[in-house]
Amino acid sequence: MSLFPTEGEASLGTSFSSFNIPGDFIGDIRMLDLGASTCYLESGGNNEGVFTSVSAEEPLVLNPVFAAVPEGTEEVALFLPNFGVFPRVPVVGSTDVFDVGAALAASSPDLEDAGPFPLRALVGSDDGSSATEDGVDATTVVLSSDVTFASDSAELSADADGVLASVTAALGRFPSGGGLAVTGHTDDVDSDAHNQELSERRAQAVGDRLGQLADLSGWQVSLAGKGESEPRVPNDSDENRAVNRRVEVVLRPSDRAEGEGGPVAAGGGEVPEPAGPVGTGAEGVDVTYKGKTLHVSLEQVQRVDGYLIGRVLLSSDTDTVHFELQAFHMPPRWQSYWGIVTTSACSLTLLNGAIRYLPMQRVGSSGGLWPMTNRSALSVRGPDTPVLVPVVWPDTGQDTVTLDLPGNGKDKEAIALRLTDIPVVEA
Repeated sequence: MSLFPTEGEASLGTSFSSFNIPGDFIGDIRMLDLGASTCYLESGGNNEGVFTSVSAEEPLVLNPVFAAVPEGTEEVALFLPNFGVFPRVPVVGSTDVFDVGAALAASSPDLEDAGPFPLRALVGSDDGSSATEDGVDATTVVLSSDVTFASDSAELSADADGVLASVTAALGRFPSGGGLAVTGHTDDVDSDAHNQELSERRAQAVGDRLGQLADLSGWQVSLAGKGESEPRVPNDSDENRAVNRRVEVVLRPSDRAEGEGGPVAAGGGEVPEPAGPVGTGAEGVDVTYKGKTLHVSLEQVQRVDGYLIGRVLLSSDTDTVHFELQAFHMPPRWQSYWGIVTTSACSLTLLNGAIRYLPMQRVGSSGGLWPMTNRSALSVRGPDTPVLVPVVWPDTGQDTVTLDLPGNGKDKEAIALRLTDIPVVEA
């Protein structure tokens, strides 16, 4: 991999650094096999020269190391933090371009936790009534009990069918059927016994109604209640308790390939009001963050292998802007997927009607989710040092898209803005 500025000199510095491994200055580079929906982590390549000034005449050559892709893989994408996502990188033989043996000899590869890791889509209603996690082996639809049921009741609300539409849409993607598990969950209010019984009745109510709304003859249906035993987040606030009151519907299709080639969820519904300034993607918008002016733009996104990739540009004409953890956080119903201490830019979402498409998630070795965006805290260091934030999203199926940062509700330190009319081009 050869890097150089188009004019003058520059230093890569810590642009590709892994935030949790001291001295690893290229560890946050990732390789994506988008056709297989997998991600590989950089695993010990030589990072010599990252602090050296380079130019077009004297480029910096890096040899990141990844685990091997499956035989027959013809191309991959390269995710470079603070630069972009570069698709259609050909996979060639070990002697076709450079001396692989020499590159490995100068490296310290450790492939124990290198991947491949599955990529998972996360799509849902802006109001938090439902969210769909689309993974390699299963699709999980999370239904908010606050919308689906009356308080402390297993009787379906008048809005329940609208919420359950996300499940019936998921079922329609897999006509051959498979396994269908419906599980109720509660918060920690009231007794364990009461919550267990309530969660079981709510699972039963959802299962019964799905049988009326969709043909479940090809699905093996199981119903269960977990009470308060499996919270998604600590039950330490009203907002978190609302997150934990839910019914989860897990689809394990017998033919996963039937669901490929289309959007995870169809857009629709009324577009929510913007939480911040609005402009076109090409022109961008100015937002105020900690008393300083930040300009944000996104000229286009590329469609490749069922995904959309883009580079969000953050710049400032006058100020140096340092971002804190919550700058790119979302409301608790979404942020609960990653936790409140993550440094990732979680809130760079696409909006199609009332449906929000979050950045793709890499499933970690311990089961955690990592958004396919920058993972470390950002800084715009004045007018000469803008930041490019690469993002990978599920395909929305549109010709133009809308980037929407919703803020996180009560915390004004989270950036909110909307960019419209962003063209989708083929990679």
